[in-house]
Amino acid sequence: MSVKSKSGSRRRSLLVVSLVLVVVLFVSFLCVYMFLVVGSGSGSVKNASELRGAVNNAEVSVPTTITLTKDISLGALVIPAGADITLTSAGNGFFKLIGVNGARVITVQSGGRLTLDGIIVTHEADSTGNGIFVESGGTLTLLDGEISGNTDDWGGGVVNDGVFEMFGGVISGNTANVNSGGGGVYNGGTFKMYGGSITGNTVTLLNTVDDIGGGGGVRSGGVFEMFGGVISGNTAAIGGGVYHAGSFIMSGGEISDNIATISGGGVCVMVGSFSMSGGLISNNYAYDGVGGGVYNYYGTFNRSGGEISGNAAAVGNDVYQK
Repeated sequence: MSVKSKSGSRRRSLLVVSLVLVVVLFVSFLCVYMFLVVGSGSGSVKNASELRGAVNNAEVSVPTTITLTKDISLGALVIPAGADITLTSAGNGFFKLIGVNGARVITVQSGGRLTLDGIIVTHEADSTGNGIFVESGGTLTLLDGEISGNTDDWGGGVVNDGVFEMFGGVISGNTANVNSGGGGVYNGGTFKMYGGSITGNTVTLLNTVDDIGGGGGVRSGGVFEMFGGVISGNTAAIGGGVYHAGSFIMSGGEISDNIATISGGGVCVMVGSFSMSGGLISNNYAYDGVGGGVYNYYGTFNRSGGEISGNAAAVGNDVYQK
């Protein structure tokens, strides 16, 4: 064999080796990208069985994105301990997760994490059940989408005993039927609101000031911190916007156009503490009662900033303290 042919064979061998190395590097990069960005178990689902399978097969503590490609009706969805799930929708619209009568749509167990980024959590008309229940130790994050059209005896939209962070999206058209209240959100844990809106939620039973109920938008016995967003157009007997018996800190956002048939059109502080350093409480109403903007019932109300104006009540248009 000539020196020239040996040199050609050597070049071809080097070329093959180089191509193999390029392929190996590309595949390695793709695997790393899929692991870090997409997440193990990520994928698209079109029915309840596929959705539950994707959630249950997700690796522990690995962020996993599951994309709905159509509306899904399901008995209930459980986000188990260790799971870190993001639910989103394919395309430009929002697909629905629809719960059955008498059952909540989603439960986030202790140690589980759920992020909603563009889906609707709801029930069909005339069906009952919470939208989402977050157990103590669980975490819910709302980035975009809706929690709407849910009805239960307490906490129509979200019942939170863990950590709930709201950056965007809408909680609307939910109903609580009895004294425990919380049409939009019933919070017994920590609720931090940075953005989005809680609007058009209702507590249907007429309470008195001695009842534990109220809170058309939010009923909180835990820690509620409001940095931004809007709570508006909600209705209850007491605390049309917010009924509060824990620790409420408001440094931004807006509580407006809520209605209480008895007291506290915007905010009812029931023995708890309310510290306001920013934000706006305006155009709330307690037509037949007291405290159109804020009704403080033997609680602690400290205001160092923000604005309370344009509210109306039979007694104490903006603030009434007892």
